[in-house]
Order: sequence, then structure tokens, then C-alpha cells
Amino acid sequence: MAIYFYLHFQYNGWLYLALIGMFLIVLHKKKIKVNDSLARLGFWIYFLALVPGYFTSVLWVDLGEFSIVLAIIGAIGQWIGVLSILLSFMQIREKIKLHYSQFTRWGVWITFLLLFVKSTMELGLTIPQLAALIYDTRSVIIGYLHLTLLGFVSIFIVTLFFMLKILQPNVLSISGFMIFLIGFTLNEMVLFIQAFMDWIYDVSVPYSNHFLLIASSLLLFGILLIWISFLRKTWIVPDC
Repeated sequence: MAIYFYLHFQYNGWLYLALIGMFLIVLHKKKIKVNDSLARLGFWIYFLALVPGYFTSVLWVDLGEFSIVLAIIGAIGQWIGVLSILLSFMQIREKIKLHYSQFTRWGVWITFLLLFVKSTMELGLTIPQLAALIYDTRSVIIGYLHLTLLGFVSIFIVTLFFMLKILQPNVLSISGFMIFLIGFTLNEMVLFIQAFMDWIYDVSVPYSNHFLLIASSLLLFGILLIWISFLRKTWIVPDC
């Protein structure tokens, strides 16, 4: 329960709030105004649901019916909060198109899609039978954590780097981003297919560890290309 407490308030708490806050700051610097009332509503609903949302992670512990009620309130509240904030961002997509390249915009939309999928998956934990099945399946837990940290968090950070021009959209950085995305997708496919096979047929996916090794190698290679792209930019000395 202590481990889940730490994880919940890390990725659902400060990582999510900090990244959304930085994204709003970047938009503000570009004079792009979001729907303030909708964004504030989404923030407060999400913030108030954050503490009861912790109980969605510990439903495997028998804490009584009150904890189930709190978990349902937290999961639904966080989902509504995320949806409200995403809707406020969708309203400014035409303005974003005027300031950023198509590649950067794709990074933004992929990030928000992953955030929506993550929040929707958390709703499934409010179903006791499904929650018990998920908690007993290691690949689902790992897949969810990777979806959150390797997917939403990492891709959002890299996208913010492009928006702030810390990274330039050149061949190296774009190739690194795409290879990272392919590795992440392969990783998620293997983990969730393995969970499905465990539930339906109680068998393992052939060569699943080999595929996970390939996925990890792609993630590493993609990160290295992004770093090389960044270092090449910092090494360039402008003409005097």
C-alpha cells in the first residue's frame, strides 16, 4: 500500500500537474489562450479527486465498502477532470496549428490520447471482479505503469522540448522520437497481449521476453538519437 501511495501521488499527482502546468505556460508565452473556466474546472475536479483516487490502487486490500465508494469517486472525478482539461485544449487546436510544426502537433495529440487512455483504464478498477483480475496479472500492472511513464510522461516531456525549441525537429531528433515511439508501442503490445493470453488461455506468448528486449533496445536507441541531436545543437558555434 505504501508503494502504491508513492506511485499514485507521483504520476497522478505532481508529474501530471507539473506537465499540464508547463504546457499552459508554453501556450501563454505564445499568446494562445485556453478556455480558462473549463481548464480551472478540470483542475479542481481532478485535484479534489486525487486523494480518494488513491483507493483505486489498493482495492485488493479489504478496507470495507467505504474505500470502494472513495475509489469510485476518485476514478470518476479524475476522469472528468482530465476530460475537461483535454476539451479546453482541443478548442485551441487551430491556434496551435499556427505556431507549431505538424510533427510537434502530432506529439501533442499522441500525448493527450495516451492520457485519455490511461484515465479510462483507471475506471475499470472500480469494477471489483475486473480489479481483482488486473491486480493478479503482473503484465497489466507493468503495462499500465509503462503507458503512464514511458508513454504519457516521457513523450510529453520530449514534445515540450520541441515546443520550447530545446530540441530542433531535424532528421536525428525525429528519427529518435519515432524509434522511441515504435519501441514503446511494441512494449505495450507484448505486455497487454500477454495479459490477454493469461486471462483467456492461461498460456505465455512465445518469445515474449525476446520481444521485450527488442522494445527496450529501440527505446534506448531512440533516446540516444535524441541526445545526439541535442548535443549537436549545443556544439554548434555561430559565426562571429
